[in-house]
Amino acid sequence: MIQSNQYPFKVIIIGAGLSGSLLANGLLHASIPITVYEREAENAKREGYQIHLGESTLIGMRACLSEAEIASVVRKFGKAGGRKGQASVIRHKDFRLLLDLKAFPDYSKSAPINRKVLRDTLAAPLAKAGVVRYEKKFVRYEIYSAGKTERVNRQLGLSNITEIKTHVNLLVKQDLPTEKLLSLGREFTSGPILCMADNQNFYFSAYVPEKDDKSSFDEFSSCAVGAALPVEIAPPNIEELSAEEKWKFVSKSMSSWAPEYHRALNVVRDQKFHTYAARSSSRPPRDWRKKVRSNDAQGKGHPRVWLMGDAMHAMFPYRGQGGNQSMRDAASALPLLVGLAEKANDNALTDRDVDTACQSFEDEMIPRTFEWVKKSGGKEVIPFDSSKLLTRVLFAIASRLVLLARLWHFVKPRLGFSSYKNLNDAPELQD
Repeated sequence: MIQSNQYPFKVIIIGAGLSGSLLANGLLHASIPITVYEREAENAKREGYQIHLGESTLIGMRACLSEAEIASVVRKFGKAGGRKGQASVIRHKDFRLLLDLKAFPDYSKSAPINRKVLRDTLAAPLAKAGVVRYEKKFVRYEIYSAGKTERVNRQLGLSNITEIKTHVNLLVKQDLPTEKLLSLGREFTSGPILCMADNQNFYFSAYVPEKDDKSSFDEFSSCAVGAALPVEIAPPNIEELSAEEKWKFVSKSMSSWAPEYHRALNVVRDQKFHTYAARSSSRPPRDWRKKVRSNDAQGKGHPRVWLMGDAMHAMFPYRGQGGNQSMRDAASALPLLVGLAEKANDNALTDRDVDTACQSFEDEMIPRTFEWVKKSGGKEVIPFDSSKLLTRVLFAIASRLVLLARLWHFVKPRLGFSSYKNLNDAPELQD
């Protein structure tokens, strides 16, 4: 077995996004040499829209950050509608409530936070340590072995990410004056709203921070408005349309929907709609790395290149778990990397150790994340359509099951049953 301790053990992270920065913080705390490569410039303009984070993210934070750092992040979580723990509300196109997921006693909750605030918080220790290299776009990776450099393809050989072409996706993530956001009413500020009808998807989520002072209260209020519309009704040159033309297209597509949805659209009328192709992923087999390796392309499937986040488990953005699971990946990877570093320090690290650690990481990560890919609809942009009678009947049944679940949650301790602790509960998100 070739010893791999000819060079100091070091971790290179491609991308200074949320999950990459979180893992880098954990490695920094463990005194493991790291370099983070980021394609954007250091002073690049950062958008300040919100993101919803839940227990999976907090698991990643507990593994990678100090208690003081976690507390500084949690203080920045919004409490839209007076709650920290939130879950989506599913509505019909007439704005009638179909299902309030917050009503499930054991449903995993999340809380909004300004993405720029979170990114800056995670980036600060890395900037202080001087470990980030900006304006470095990924082109290829090289595997060093016994002093020899072997250039390999950009991809590891895993082709499980697919672009969904049935719908056109438009998204606005924008800072807004707080009063303008609150004028929409509590229905829009108490948690994310999701509607799927007429083979279309509409999503709205608001971030309202704690009102500590008027200036910050206004500065960091924001919302995300998204729509997925069938390609058959979309203009062929939609990416070239102006912001106003895109807004009119979305508004016209939802012309038969309730006025409440159009009020939500109106608050972002003068904002730029980002057009993108949604991506999803299929679960790779456990031994996918072994299958793609070959003698003439040794870099394929190489265990020294680990994949996390969207590079492995892309999922639809409206379902709220893509970022959460990416941050959770950091908690899975960190102890394995620390173990490898300790072996390297003892001059005992082998290629087999790296291979075993990589496999251990994926053995935990793949089942966990692809269960959420499945729950997020897999590759179905519209997993349910509330314009269909059967779907509405199923939601009516689900609403009654919620009432039974709430009743059971209340009476079971009084009947002598042990209290069930939801594994997804996060004390930091309790109201």
